[in-house]
Amino acid sequence: MAIAGYAVGAAKGYVYLRKEYPRARAALEQALVEARRDGFLGERIVHRDFSFDVELVIGQGSYVCGEETALLNSIEGHRPEVRLRPPYPSESGLFGKPTLINNVETLASIPWIVRNGGEAFRRLGFSNSRGTKVLSLNSLFRAPGLYEVEFGATIRDIVEDLGGGLKTGTLKGVIVGGPLAGIIPPQLIDTPLGFEELARIGASVGHGGVIAFDEHTSIAELVHHVFDFGAYESCGKCTPCRLGSRRIERMFQQVVETGRVPAREKKECTEVLSALEMTSLCGLGTGLAEFAQSALRHYAEELETCFS
Repeated sequence: MAIAGYAVGAAKGYVYLRKEYPRARAALEQALVEARRDGFLGERIVHRDFSFDVELVIGQGSYVCGEETALLNSIEGHRPEVRLRPPYPSESGLFGKPTLINNVETLASIPWIVRNGGEAFRRLGFSNSRGTKVLSLNSLFRAPGLYEVEFGATIRDIVEDLGGGLKTGTLKGVIVGGPLAGIIPPQLIDTPLGFEELARIGASVGHGGVIAFDEHTSIAELVHHVFDFGAYESCGKCTPCRLGSRRIERMFQQVVETGRVPAREKKECTEVLSALEMTSLCGLGTGLAEFAQSALRHYAEELETCFS
């Protein structure tokens, strides 16, 4: 972050951490102490005419703060809701000043690139997806945990080689980008891990949380769970997300409880999902739409019985 600050002429940086991660907070606070002690933060860094410091900001539990403008509002002490764009943060961001925003994972690559060069970084990965990606494999894998892989590895490589396959059951689907991303069915797991490649099948790289599920998972229950989460975490800024996510959640709650909803509600479902995809202000709404649309597309036979 100090290198990025030097590059853009910034004197102050912020690391935003969700309140739910107290161990990460302790580690970051210790790292800041060590960086100031060793002259990598503070006045005249490494004896140069450049001063830069970092403030750790602890969020208050809002998932939508993963969206950059909601994050800015939260740091400023405002309600964490998405801002309209333009202006973009590079023009008017934190406290109205031009702001550079990057994921911590992106910033962590900078020292390696400075030491080894941009061409060395470009040799990692494939196509238009260069470098590496940190993946978190969930507890259904035989070998769950954190892995750093080059872009270009297939989803099958990740599931079968890194994860060792599932502990029990047969693979029914994988979600790579966290809950707000399209489902990858077994017949598409030879797709490479890449931004464009996953987008072409309605999935995404996202934050790299790899969630696998087996044949015991009900797709209707999964849709209900994700939309219940999405509706709860919606900032309420835009109508499609505020109302649409809760409408889909209640629709699938009825499916979970009774096994079906009236057939006429299938049309409403597709219309709400279309509105979420096309008019939501941030990735929470569009991600919910991508998730549900992939469920309807890849598990049509299972879900068709829900609308009758």
